[in-house]
Amino acid sequence: MPAVYRDVSVGRWCEGATILIGDAAHGTSPQLGQGANLGLIDAVELAVAIRCRRATTVAVVLPVYQRDRRRQTAYYQLASRALTPMFQSASRVWPWLRDLLLVPLSQAPVLRRFAGATLAGVAWLGFGWRRLRR
Repeated sequence: MPAVYRDVSVGRWCEGATILIGDAAHGTSPQLGQGANLGLIDAVELAVAIRCRRATTVAVVLPVYQRDRRRQTAYYQLASRALTPMFQSASRVWPWLRDLLLVPLSQAPVLRRFAGATLAGVAWLGFGWRRLRR
């Protein structure tokens, strides 16, 4: 039986002092292998956001945290939507197109670094990748 995947999109991740993180907030296709990675980064970034704004209530911090995380998680959701057909389709065209495009592109130094950042979980929409806050 073929696997079926659907895009998951949640508008708000938080309600009051409750928040969704990981796949519950921003699901991606399992072929990227980033679900656990993003969930762990969510937890770290959430802890930092709360620690940095101690004078503020959690209910005030959470919408700001969500806004800050969207640029990174949006990148992974976009990549998931774009790449899933190339890796999960029963079509003969998608794998051929994937190999035709991605193999040569993977040899370009800048794209190799970006691919590494993507796999490490630190890529985001904007200018490449970023360091996690401490």
